[in-house]
Amino acid sequence: MQQVAAGHPGAGRPGDRSGDATGHPALIPLLVAGALGALGCVLLGLLAPDSLTDEFGLWSSGLSAVASGGLVAALSSGRVPGRPYETFRLLLGCAVLLWGAGEVVLALDLLDGVLAYPAPGDAISALGAPIGVIALIRAPRSSSSDWPGVRLGLDALMLACGITLLFWRTLLVGPGDAITSATVINGAICFGDCAIFGIVLLVCLRDTGCRLWPAVPGVACHALADLTGMFLPMDEDGVRLLHWESMALWTLAWPLIALGLIRYRRSNPTADSDSTRDRQEVVAAQVTVVLTALTVLAAMVLGRTSGTDARARGGLALFAVLGCLILVRELISAYLRQRLTERLRAQAFRDALTGLPNRRALIDRMAELHHSPRPWAVLTLDLDRFKEINELLGQGGGDRLLVAAAHALREFATADVLVARIGADEFAVLTPGGLADGAALAERLRSAVGAALERETPGSRMSASVGVGRLDLAESAAALAAAKEAGRACVEVYTGPVAAMRERRLRLEHRLRLAITNGSVRTVGQPIVDLATGRLTGFESLARWTDEELGPISPEEFIPVAEQTGMVVALGEQLLSETLTEASRAGVFAAGLSVAVNASPIQLRVPGFVELMRHHLVRLAVPPGLVVVEITEAILVDEDDPAMAALAELRALGVELAIDDFGTGYSALGYLRRLPVQVLKIDKSLTQSLGTEPKTLAIVDGVVRMSHRLGIRVVMEGIEVEHEAGLCRSVGADRGQGWLYGRPTPWSQITAVPDHAVPPGGGTA
Repeated sequence: MQQVAAGHPGAGRPGDRSGDATGHPALIPLLVAGALGALGCVLLGLLAPDSLTDEFGLWSSGLSAVASGGLVAALSSGRVPGRPYETFRLLLGCAVLLWGAGEVVLALDLLDGVLAYPAPGDAISALGAPIGVIALIRAPRSSSSDWPGVRLGLDALMLACGITLLFWRTLLVGPGDAITSATVINGAICFGDCAIFGIVLLVCLRDTGCRLWPAVPGVACHALADLTGMFLPMDEDGVRLLHWESMALWTLAWPLIALGLIRYRRSNPTADSDSTRDRQEVVAAQVTVVLTALTVLAAMVLGRTSGTDARARGGLALFAVLGCLILVRELISAYLRQRLTERLRAQAFRDALTGLPNRRALIDRMAELHHSPRPWAVLTLDLDRFKEINELLGQGGGDRLLVAAAHALREFATADVLVARIGADEFAVLTPGGLADGAALAERLRSAVGAALERETPGSRMSASVGVGRLDLAESAAALAAAKEAGRACVEVYTGPVAAMRERRLRLEHRLRLAITNGSVRTVGQPIVDLATGRLTGFESLARWTDEELGPISPEEFIPVAEQTGMVVALGEQLLSETLTEASRAGVFAAGLSVAVNASPIQLRVPGFVELMRHHLVRLAVPPGLVVVEITEAILVDEDDPAMAALAELRALGVELAIDDFGTGYSALGYLRRLPVQVLKIDKSLTQSLGTEPKTLAIVDGVVRMSHRLGIRVVMEGIEVEHEAGLCRSVGADRGQGWLYGRPTPWSQITAVPDHAVPPGGGTA
């Protein structure tokens, strides 16, 4: 994205409104005066003597240019309130002003007699052309390409060559004419006018929101005026002829140009996508090629020549210039294509945030070393508690931590050691040596990254865990998982227990896939009671799995595997269907008791969960108010998270929502405000420490009071003895769940629920 700060820090930047006004109050009388001046030139040219027409036309066109250029320059000088200093617009105003000054000088010369060609006034006017070209190239534009100003100038010059060639071979030079200073000057003026017209036209095509379009007819009128004056610049006596048509067009051109220059602005770069701007640049390039080809073809067909006169030699020179421009344009395009290819290759193998090689680069390098006789080790490093700190600091703070960690790791990169970022907060180091060498390096990496994180966020106690394996990312990942389970901030090597853990993880994944296929993961119900009365109010559905090969497997082990592999969606659908069907068959809903089902954040983010719930409620005729969907507080939903929409749809359906295991993870109390929940379930770790930790008792008491003020019921989990139940009642909790009131029981054994009473000490009903 090119941003040309045209003499002012804010010029051309997003949000710069310096050129955003539709105009200026002085433009209205200027446009009116220009139109009246042009009309006067036309009337005098048709009705009045030539001398009067010449004098009026020169004064009208000169003063029109002086007023237009002066207004543009004044509005760009920074002295007008609300308009900053802008170099490119100031230069354009000066260019127009110079042209008008030249016309005024010509008008003064005309008072003394006839005009020669070229005259001093022509030289003054000619100074405005290069200034105008430079200013237009420097004007700020929205462009995602490299060197947009140079490419714009080359395209405009190519178009100018084609148009000038056409006029040279048809109008400016006749058959058999010799090359004179006048013809050379005419050709140069024509080329300059066409170049300026090409720049203005291409700027409008490349940046359709720039609002420079009024300048296009203005520049076209100016170019036509010059061409009209070139057809018969002098009579047979060498006396210069002034044409009222030219002077009318000049007079009208300058206010239009001034209107375009004052309105011009660079489009907001965020308003259009990169693809839109690229498409506009392609259209501009296509227009350039088509117009240039058409004008060259027309020049060849219409401007026949003997091959020795001025028409032929000038045409040959223009062909040579056009060929050079095309060659330079192609060389620049080839260079830019090469740069783009290198940049895309670098982006494909580099992490944009840290600048480190990415996972693809690491895997490619590992593939190269696969048959190497030299031993290699892969170290996988993960930032501990990064999600919590990132939630606290925000995305910017999290990015700074990642950059700090990358900088610390980069210190260990050598010719043989490759450091890469392979995940959100996960890095990998490929180093020569065996597992022992890798473990020694891992300790150094862990210390260096931990120190860097501490410098970035003092007091956060952030650390890093490292897993060491052989030339296999899976091995180091398994070792990293073992390091996490061992308490974090440590190094684990892929040997013995780690290998066994990985083997069990792979077997567990395979067996779970089979279990979901044959439906061997079942659900049971655990009672939930009213703490004040001891009456049964509902059940929570819990998943249970006993595998033929692995034996009983805890949900704490197989649920994370299901979530990591994506199997949790299919598993969740099965468990939801079984729970509602079996609970309905056991008469739970008929007795007015509720059933709570757990939902993974992944399930909520996958379309179809709400429709599945609606289908089962209708199929079984279950009142929606008797179904509770439990989510963990670690769900971390944002306002635009699909899970948030799913929760809102479930609530609209009539299903109640509960936050499960509150107090084990993020404890984001703000969720109680953001999420449409009706139930808060306090984790058993807090329940069982009520009698031993006074702070826990105070915290739970405060949470219960706050929840009640929000209209949220509180369920205490993990109540195992009557003393814990008494403490839960003392803090005002509404309901309780735990072994004191009943262990998880198969739905087929839950048959007697008429009085909804659960005796202290156990039993289901």
